[in-house]
Amino acid sequence: MKKLVQVSSISGYLALVFFAIVIPPLIAFSSSTCQKPFELCYKLFSFLASLIIVGIALVKFKKINQRSLEEIVSILLPCLVSIYFIYPIAITPFIHKFWDYICLETSARIIVQGGNPYVGGCWVYPPLLAQMLGWCYKIIYATRLKHQNIDLWELVFYFYQCGQFIQVVLAYFLSYFFAKSLGIKKLSALIICSVLFVLNYPLFTNLFANQHNLWILNSILLALFFISLSPELTGLAIAFGAHIKLYPIILLAPLTLIKKWRVIISTILALVLILLIQTKAGKDWELWKNFLISFLSFPKCTNFTCDSLFGIIHGFFLFFASIFRKDIAFLNPLLNGLEKLAILAVLAWIGFRFSLREKTYRKLRQQNQDTNPELEKARIYAHLIDSIGFALLVSPLVLVHQYILAIPILIFASANLGLRDLWKILLCFFLIFPLPTYELFPFSYHRFFGIILLIFFLPPENLKNQSQNHQSHSSLK
Repeated sequence: MKKLVQVSSISGYLALVFFAIVIPPLIAFSSSTCQKPFELCYKLFSFLASLIIVGIALVKFKKINQRSLEEIVSILLPCLVSIYFIYPIAITPFIHKFWDYICLETSARIIVQGGNPYVGGCWVYPPLLAQMLGWCYKIIYATRLKHQNIDLWELVFYFYQCGQFIQVVLAYFLSYFFAKSLGIKKLSALIICSVLFVLNYPLFTNLFANQHNLWILNSILLALFFISLSPELTGLAIAFGAHIKLYPIILLAPLTLIKKWRVIISTILALVLILLIQTKAGKDWELWKNFLISFLSFPKCTNFTCDSLFGIIHGFFLFFASIFRKDIAFLNPLLNGLEKLAILAVLAWIGFRFSLREKTYRKLRQQNQDTNPELEKARIYAHLIDSIGFALLVSPLVLVHQYILAIPILIFASANLGLRDLWKILLCFFLIFPLPTYELFPFSYHRFFGIILLIFFLPPENLKNQSQNHQSHSSLK
């Protein structure tokens, strides 16, 4: 009965979301006197979204029997955070599209026309997201709106922006659920997640630059949420995210090493299923052929804003080259060698942490003489968090907006370090999230060093305390 109520609640929320997104264009384009229909769409969506959020909060307030401060804050805080994130969507008509979205839309247009979006090096990611925009365009084109004198791609952008808002709210609540699954108390989890999302420069960069990393964040958060509940849904989340960008595929490395075969098989099956949908049941592989060819020359980020090993190594040499006004092209073989050594060093570090954690896990299992579900969950979470950090450290193309993927790492650290090491959490939070990007060597790399510190502060042999935190509802009282 409880599951039925939950399903009906989710269905109700989805219906409200659909209503808030679809009604504005129906109103805006049905009026012949409206001079700026797209601007009206965003205004109506902002109004309806705000109305729905406040309405849900009021309904929840009425259901409270004893209105304690904790209950009031637990309703009010998500409401305020959700309304806060309507702002980047509301101002969309007054700012221009950023290069990242223009590249995505251009690729979608090319796909609709039957061309190759990978020519020219603009689109470098798997084709799914560009295809999804193309499908959205085709659905709109099939309606009566095609007969009106409007740019249907602008309407696609409107739906994309509404989707960005939905993605932020989803990420906020998934982060909250992840925090609670780690044992953090309800109010503490809400406060941590609210601060993390509101004071988050990478997140706002994603929203204002129309980036699509929120899809990746949510796929990772869904995988973390379902890992102890449903291997099949975990696999689906990883597969879908990997078809947007390849980041989530890194989660399969530790899951394979600890033999979570149901998750691995589910991921493979979901990857194949999505692939079959993309390729029209395997009849059209042209897009994927073009992607694989372009992937062989995947670009590396080498300027001062690149927060990864590649950026730091190249930035060091570029800094001195700019001072002495020398061309360093002849050093490329050396730089490539240093990159490989640096990646091997990080891999060895993460591998050492993995082996030490597994050794601790086996020792604790022998002491308990049984399977402790909380110990098992702590083990899996710790491995997955390390793999997310590894992906951020060694990826060839890491800019500020990718660092929203550090959100689950900081939540995990908050649960396991707690108040006793609050300064460590605050230091890493400060380095990764609220600070803007400085194109100034070496101050550009504060997020990279924040991730290094965050992983370093989480001792891999601390599994016992982590599992106890999960059982005793965390050290954050």
